[in-house]
Amino acid sequence: MLGNFKQISFSEEAKDLSGEKRAEISFFLLKVQKEYMQEGKVPNLEEFHSGLCNVLGVTQNEKEEYPIEISKQLLQKYEKIAEFPVAKEILSKN
Repeated sequence: MLGNFKQISFSEEAKDLSGEKRAEISFFLLKVQKEYMQEGKVPNLEEFHSGLCNVLGVTQNEKEEYPIEISKQLLQKYEKIAEFPVAKEILSKN
């Protein structure tokens, strides 16, 4: 599936995701952004990571294969391109 994120970055592995999973990640990011813009809700990094794992269909047994670093990398990627303003808020909340 996504592989070992301790050695491989999220962006490198994301290309191996199905189109459906990529769309689900996009919808998840839109949901988080919408809640931020409309309600001022900012999840902490653990909440964001849990949501991302749910979107990816990660089981409880697989969770250790998906360290929180993947969520940090995803947030940092979007923070740099300024398409996801809540990313900075999530990263600074921790």
